[in-house]
Amino acid sequence: MTKQFEPSSFEDRDVGDGERPSAAALISPNTRPMPQGMRHISLAAAIAAFLVGAAMPAAAGCFQPLGCTDNDFFRLTDLMQQRCEILWKMRNTILKERGYCFEKEREIAVFGNAGCRYQFANTVLFHSVERDNLANIASVEKAKRCPR
Repeated sequence: MTKQFEPSSFEDRDVGDGERPSAAALISPNTRPMPQGMRHISLAAAIAAFLVGAAMPAAAGCFQPLGCTDNDFFRLTDLMQQRCEILWKMRNTILKERGYCFEKEREIAVFGNAGCRYQFANTVLFHSVERDNLANIASVEKAKRCPR
């Protein structure tokens, strides 16, 4: 038999698993320990929040004096002054931040594939700044005949 809860007496009652308090009881202050069922829900919510945070890209890579990959537009004139190695690192940093799974040994050795989610570069979701930076980096790499 399920207990019926009245808002005025909720704090005086012991809540067991499977029982549903009234809406008024949910907003009343409660200083007693959390019921076992609620502990499981809170733990599950904390784990879910952690996993969602873990799936988000890491902090952006910043390259002085150009700026950071996720919120600074890299100008072609500034990129032209960079060596091919730096351009390679900038391009692949953006790809890594967004979850791309590298195929080449060099990229895997430097960036790894832990946490990668996208097997194909054309399926990676980029912000407009990242997309523009990738396009500018690629055009400079091509103009400088950098190895890819």
